[in-house]
Amino acid sequence: LGTGTLDKVMDLRTVTYNLKESPHDPKKMGVIAQNLQESFPELVTKADDGFLAVDYPGLTVPALKAIQELKAQKDAEIKTLHDENEMLKDRLLQLESRLDALDAGVKGE
Repeated sequence: LGTGTLDKVMDLRTVTYNLKESPHDPKKMGVIAQNLQESFPELVTKADDGFLAVDYPGLTVPALKAIQELKAQKDAEIKTLHDENEMLKDRLLQLESRLDALDAGVKGE
């Protein structure tokens, strides 16, 4: 799927709805076919009645790819924060050593 799948998935408009022919049935969840067609045209087909149909099982693959992209992004962010934290710890230890040396020098006077 390449990169950018997460952004495409985030742009999908999700909805709840009732079918006109069964308005008293529990609400269904879905996506807007026209919106989906912009990002994943292979998941939308035109039915004989002219209405657009969504390949809902096919949405699993972009969803999985989006999760993979999100995990990779978060892993990179965590690594950056970890590295920065380690650098700050080292800097703090250096400053504490300098303060201890200064404190020892003042007490030794």
